[in-house]
Formats: sequence, C-alpha cells, structure tokens
Amino acid sequence: MRYGTPPFDGLTAALIEHAALIPVCTPGLAAAHDLAAGPDKLAGAVLLHDAHGLWPTWLERFAARDVDAGHGMRFSQTTLALDAAIRGQGVALAPASLIEDELASGRLLAPYGRERALVEAAGLYLVAPPGRRPAEVEAMWAWLLEEAHGV
Repeated sequence: MRYGTPPFDGLTAALIEHAALIPVCTPGLAAAHDLAAGPDKLAGAVLLHDAHGLWPTWLERFAARDVDAGHGMRFSQTTLALDAAIRGQGVALAPASLIEDELASGRLLAPYGRERALVEAAGLYLVAPPGRRPAEVEAMWAWLLEEAHGV
C-alpha cells in the first residue's frame, strides 16, 4: 500500500480511499490549549508537520487566520508525526483511517471532529508491479479492494 497521488513510478495503483486528514493530539494537550474553542487556538500549540506539508492548506480552509502555518516540528513520515502527537508534543494532521484505534482508546483526540477533515486528491492506494500477477496475489488484491469498498 502507498499513500500519495498516482501515478507511482513503475506501479499499478488502485484507490482504497481518499485521505480525510484531521488534526489530532492528546486530550491533555487539547485541554491545555483550549483547542475546542476553535482552530485559531492552534496558534498556541506546536504543529507537527509530515512530508506532505498540508497544515497551510488545512489552516486556510478552516479559517485559522492567526496561526503561523510554518511553525512547529517537521518529520519525514506521517507515522513519526503521529508518534510525537501520542507523546503529547503537539498536534498532527493525520488520515482518520490510520488513527481509528488511537481515537477509540482515547490516546488521541480529534478536537474538531471529522467535520473539519481536509479531503485531498491524495489517498491510500494498493500498488503492485504492472503485468500479470499470480492467482494468489490477484485473489488478495480483489479481496482487499472488496473490503475497502464494501462491495
């Protein structure tokens, strides 16, 4: 699987889902910065950036005018930004589908819910080299897509 926007060099891709990116942090950090009061409160929190760099887009879309989109910590991968969020180091922007368990357990909180999700062209894709795949791989490919799409 790969997150991004195709085409992916040398790979065939099938969309599993478009990413719905939501801000997440620990409940304690959300309370300490009163994040429930609105996106402008992010000005007092550390933004955890991943390589996709979508905080400026999210902040603009949801009218967080007083927040410096460039401040915060930078990570090369989304999972590293999420690890920092789980440790209470700031607020990460993450695909909702990747953090279901953390939200359900209460380790992370989405202070603005899913109503303020940034849905971009990028998504989660099933990828494989082009050409004929062995029957077992083809069966797994079909099953994964059925599960993802509820077909």
